[in-house]
Amino acid sequence: MLLFATTIIIAILLIIGVVWRRRRAMKQRRRQIEQLRRWAAQHSELEPALQQWIQRLPAAEAHVLLDLLNGYCTSLNWELTWLFAPQIQKAPELKRVLEESISAYVRAILYSLHMEADVAAFHTYVAFEKKPTARKHRPLVEQLYQKVNHERLTPPTKRFFGRFARKEASTKEQIAAIQQAFERDPVHAMAALKQVLATDAAFTVAHIREELTAPVQLTPMSAVP
Repeated sequence: MLLFATTIIIAILLIIGVVWRRRRAMKQRRRQIEQLRRWAAQHSELEPALQQWIQRLPAAEAHVLLDLLNGYCTSLNWELTWLFAPQIQKAPELKRVLEESISAYVRAILYSLHMEADVAAFHTYVAFEKKPTARKHRPLVEQLYQKVNHERLTPPTKRFFGRFARKEASTKEQIAAIQQAFERDPVHAMAALKQVLATDAAFTVAHIREELTAPVQLTPMSAVP
């Protein structure tokens, strides 16, 4: 009986220790996030857009940013906490390099977020380029062909014959037109692809919302056999 009670007490103490360490770690992380926000607000070398982004980050995303910055510093044998330590003033060269490096890394993260649509479009284009005739690409081919044709990115001869012959382009012709559009004008062709993906994503979100908000039809009890 005494052994059982001792085991229970030890288990409780271990649980308390784990909870305390987690709370302490979370408190330290929150303090680091506050220090990072304060540093960003006071660091004049940061662009206003970067300063505002760091200040407005939700808690969950701020924790992700903190993990990224800590990992970056660790890879260089640095510590992010040096940025907030008063002792860093005694090492002006290290302070300058540390601030420049952190600023550049944060800037790169923000730029990468701004490029999400471009990254998605590039992945889609690479997949299409590898297997343009794949069945899964047919909806994309049809939509993108209409877009590049409307934007006059397809070869003039294709538009000319398509207009007067009143004959719908085959899948093979659509693929060829898209490929030629990317060869002739990759900037506008990629922009067209981004617009198609954005429209498709918006339609998908709207469809999901419609399904989630649709009224639930309940069968009356009297109708149950």
